Amino acid sequence: MISSLITRPCTIVKPGTPSEDDYGNEIPGIPQLVETVCEFQRQTSRSESEDESRNQLATSRWDVFFNDGEDVAEDYGLIVDDIEYQFDGPPTRVWNPLERRHTHIEATATRTAGADDGEDGS
Repeated sequence: MISSLITRPCTIVKPGTPSEDDYGNEIPGIPQLVETVCEFQRQTSRSESEDESRNQLATSRWDVFFNDGEDVAEDYGLIVDDIEYQFDGPPTRVWNPLERRHTHIEATATRTAGADDGEDGS
């Protein structure tokens, strides 16, 4: 069962409700942090490693898996091991025909890092 593999602590960052200042400018709301578990696996590509070796901006892509029923949306953020990621496209509920039910949610997360970040995008 896939739910036994989804055990890594992570935090979903839901955007807060925006408000307006006296001049009509939008002020971002306070984000809501939701502690949960996920599975987090890095996607690799040749161009990504080439960019990293030249100390340029590098975007890393990750496959993320959540238990079914988790509230995840395209405009939410994700924190894993104190590193922030953004979802790239809408998450998808996955149907398991053998179990005849939705078993989990799959999403892609990205992070862009540069030479000054002290990170390799991972």
